[in-house]
Amino acid sequence: MLSFIFTIFIIVILFRVFFFYILPWILKRKIEKMQSGYNQQQQQQNNRKEGEVHFDNSQKTVSSVDKDDVGDYVDFEEVD
Repeated sequence: MLSFIFTIFIIVILFRVFFFYILPWILKRKIEKMQSGYNQQQQQQNNRKEGEVHFDNSQKTVSSVDKDDVGDYVDFEEVD
């Protein structure tokens, strides 16, 4: 019985340490990385001249749709 209470006590302490110290530290680092990436992107945009056009080719291209596989054609007739 005493070992069960001790185990529960240790688990509760570990959860508190994780949620009050480790998790905020991890989230803070993640937010700082996101902010630094945003700041770098803003600096790159500010360095461009007015009216300059920039194309980002790092995005994946969308594959074209086969014209044979578009769908079924249904011919409707008007009924009087």
